[in-house]
Amino acid sequence: MADAHGGFYLWVRLADNINIPKLFDLATAHNVLFNPGSIYDFQPNQYIRLSFSYESSDRFEQGIKILTDLIHANFNV
Repeated sequence: MADAHGGFYLWVRLADNINIPKLFDLATAHNVLFNPGSIYDFQPNQYIRLSFSYESSDRFEQGIKILTDLIHANFNV
């Protein structure tokens, strides 16, 4: 993957037992930010939008790793 020179979005559907507001709080405490899908739709859903702009692929991968570790540590997945 080349370094980004603009925006990129990746939609991810999470398991039903993952509390997205709790995950959001945990992630932001680790300097990882994502957008809950519910801000784009009036219906509750299990989607999150991962995005980066002007971030290296290494930093994006680090963020994904942190997010994955938080999910495994805090939810029965």
